[in-house]
Amino acid sequence: MKGMLLRMGAIALGFISISLASPPAFAGVIYFGGAPNQEVTSAQYPPYAVLMSFTLAPGTNVVTGAEWYGSCGSTACGPSPQFTIAIYTDDDGLPGAALLIRKVGSADQTAIGNDEYSYSVTFPSKTLTPGTPYLFGVYVTAASEPTWGIEQTSKAPPGATAAHFDMTVSEDWSLIPENLAFNLTGPGGVIPEPPTWAMMLMGFAGLGFLGHRRTVRARVGV
Repeated sequence: MKGMLLRMGAIALGFISISLASPPAFAGVIYFGGAPNQEVTSAQYPPYAVLMSFTLAPGTNVVTGAEWYGSCGSTACGPSPQFTIAIYTDDDGLPGAALLIRKVGSADQTAIGNDEYSYSVTFPSKTLTPGTPYLFGVYVTAASEPTWGIEQTSKAPPGATAAHFDMTVSEDWSLIPENLAFNLTGPGGVIPEPPTWAMMLMGFAGLGFLGHRRTVRARVGV
């Protein structure tokens, strides 16, 4: 009876240590701004910029990439437009301090059907504060198709806003009623800290000790 209790305790200790030590890994999308509406675009080329609001959830404070959507109406698009992306603090829906401005050029343009395309880029990691509102900006500096526009979404998170800057008409940002589809991506996991490694090793040691005891008993039985 005592041996059985010891074995059960070793198993419990091992699995508890491993489960507590395992980091909350996440991969891919860390902020989902809504799926694109089919062929419903906003802020078309020539040169313009758009901003979309976002707030990261706890534990998803590192941004390393972005994805948005575009269309040339009812026709297929040519090569990817040239983009610059940015992240700003949110000043009542308008850009505050610039935290990241990066010229990315041609994005990874992928056809997703219905003459729609996704555009994705990666950039050096930017650490933000979860729960704090920010603005993600997409600047179009050149496009092969004059009808190219960024896709709208009707499934944006509650409270989401968007702003538009038409470089050919005005010099001021203005809020727009539409929400624009985009996602932000983050790293594929986190690196365990030393205390985490210690708990994981404790768990594996407990399971290893139990396996060793079973092996010894099996040999004695033989």
